[in-house]
Amino acid sequence: MSSTTERKRKRRHESPPPPVAAESWAEPDLISQLPDSILHSILSLLPINNAARTGVLSSRWRHLWKAAPLHLDDSSLWPPDLISMFTIFGGWSREAISRIFDSHHGPIETLRLSRFNEAEFHPAMNRLVESAIQRGIRELTLSSSKSQPYHLPPSLLLCKSLHQLSLINCRFPEALPPSIFPNLKELRLHYVPLHNGSLHVFLSKCGSLEILHLTHTGELQLPSVSAVRNILPRLRELVWHCCILFKQVDIR
Repeated sequence: MSSTTERKRKRRHESPPPPVAAESWAEPDLISQLPDSILHSILSLLPINNAARTGVLSSRWRHLWKAAPLHLDDSSLWPPDLISMFTIFGGWSREAISRIFDSHHGPIETLRLSRFNEAEFHPAMNRLVESAIQRGIRELTLSSSKSQPYHLPPSLLLCKSLHQLSLINCRFPEALPPSIFPNLKELRLHYVPLHNGSLHVFLSKCGSLEILHLTHTGELQLPSVSAVRNILPRLRELVWHCCILFKQVDIR
């Protein structure tokens, strides 16, 4: 038997070399080694659907998104080409918001709710607002329909973490506590009438305001711009549109 034939026979009986483990050639996962606080900041910058998907990457990422600061806009959950089909996707959007709140347990930085604009959905909206208050909401936008305005829960007026608030077709409680929105810096009211047309009483209760926008708020009575400055010494921006606000304007 020739030596060539013998070598071929030996090669047939030899075991193949073991496969090289992926870890032996893959680049090290440096991102996963970052502290949770940094990963939470990264996740909070991603679109919410992409942030939630990171949970399948590895056991290290499984629960990171659930504790990251949440920035949630219910309008962003709509398919862009079907955004006008409200009757079809409105219910889907509301259910999606509720599922996100149930699965996410971290702080809520910003929240915009605009798909609960009928009275039958306002109880669900109340639950979301209450949850956001308990989880340190900082920026909140609430919108309802003109025919069925949303009545704010009294607890929102006492929220200490809230810095920015935008309200569209909403109503304040009849009785206001002595102090409201203790740390609110920016307030935007659109189609939000104040009881008895008394803006003076309302503003005197939220002295931390720096930015105030009023649009279609009805006939409100204040003596002058300087009167607003006396009520809100920190105010640096005042905008009013389509509302009767001042008896006289004395901008100085």
